[in-house]
Amino acid sequence: MVTKVGHADRKRSCVHKTRLFKCAVIFVVTSFLFLGLQLLSTFLPLKEIQNHVAQSEASFLSLNQYPHIVGKDDKYKQDLCTDSIMLNMAVPYRSLNHFDNAFNASFFSNIRNSLIPLVSRIHNWDLLNSHYLRYWNGYVVPLRVLLCIFTYQSILRINVACFAILLIIIAFLFAQRFNTLFAVFFVVILFQLGFAAVPFSMQFASVYYISFGAIIFELVFSRKCKIQDFAPELFIVIGVSTSWIDFLSAPLISLGLPLLVAFMLTQEGRLKVLVSSSFAWAFGYLFFWASRWGLALITYPQFNIFANVYKRFAFRSGETSGLSYKIEAVGKNLSMIFAVPSSFVSHRSIFSAFVLFIITLVLFIVWNAKKREPALRELMPFALVGMYPFIWYLLLANHSAHHYWFTYRSLSISLFSLLCIAYLIIAKDKPVLPDSAQLEEPPQLECG
Repeated sequence: MVTKVGHADRKRSCVHKTRLFKCAVIFVVTSFLFLGLQLLSTFLPLKEIQNHVAQSEASFLSLNQYPHIVGKDDKYKQDLCTDSIMLNMAVPYRSLNHFDNAFNASFFSNIRNSLIPLVSRIHNWDLLNSHYLRYWNGYVVPLRVLLCIFTYQSILRINVACFAILLIIIAFLFAQRFNTLFAVFFVVILFQLGFAAVPFSMQFASVYYISFGAIIFELVFSRKCKIQDFAPELFIVIGVSTSWIDFLSAPLISLGLPLLVAFMLTQEGRLKVLVSSSFAWAFGYLFFWASRWGLALITYPQFNIFANVYKRFAFRSGETSGLSYKIEAVGKNLSMIFAVPSSFVSHRSIFSAFVLFIITLVLFIVWNAKKREPALRELMPFALVGMYPFIWYLLLANHSAHHYWFTYRSLSISLFSLLCIAYLIIAKDKPVLPDSAQLEEPPQLECG
């Protein structure tokens, strides 16, 4: 008996070590793939990129950095400020070599208005006075490819078409796996949180492309194998991809939404999926981002990148501010769900109402769990993921308070977690997966 137990422990240890090695390989391969693409993008025809950026000038001549797409609701603001920086960095410099154009993040800036430097560069492509070394700026790769053919305005139209197609696919798969009402409410949640404005700003779009792609992947491949068999590997790729291409808009969406879908597609081991997937995403996101600073330290030591990173993190986290500022940051983001004007009710009042709502929700879940003991264990991972955005807001209080009009979209995670909980309570006896015997069993790993 002891021998059998010892053999089982060694077998599990071997499986875990093999999987960790696999994740490490995936991290390295994905990282070098992205770095290679970033370098290759500098060999694209410069003249075509310049011509299409020049033809996009009309969108930036108003010098209004945050115009409303429709009405006056901040949910529907367009971020021309960040988009202009992205276009600015997407145009390589003739005076720099390919490596510097790929990783030096050079552009022309103006602290008063980010639209002015782009317009200035269109009339003099050699203007240069800044470097954005804290980020990988991987968005320049798809942007350079698209700018070889399309203008900025055309790229936004492509965004609208692509997101419409992706959303239809996800809604169809949700209706197929769960039910039509579940699919409808998912779409409603996205649009309640300003999804209609997302395709009209390049900086908002990237994290949704990653999230939607991951959700479709899960919905398709969970028919062939269990979520547990590929979740960590998938989420380390998602983390690296988000770190590479996102400009710190609402990166947590790429973790939260796919993770909740993963829970919905498994009836066992949700807590294990929560821990392994969250760790994998965080490892991919943070370590790949940190590797950017390491590269900058080696290749551009004159910029003192780590001092700059620490200074910006201290500022963005609001570490010099008190707890009341962090609470205000959470309140500002919550107020955007229903666009409650600050003149009508204070952000602290909104935060207090939210705390009361959470207490009521926890009591309801516990009361429901008394009827069926496993219910609490099944629902707890959804509730924990639903709290992720608030942990983010508290850790990055300054960023969340200053940019609340787009960071609030992370709350789609919280609302989607409530939708999943409601679905499981109402349809708790309805299986979401075929019997495990119908799934293809992965090959067993043996230790030597």
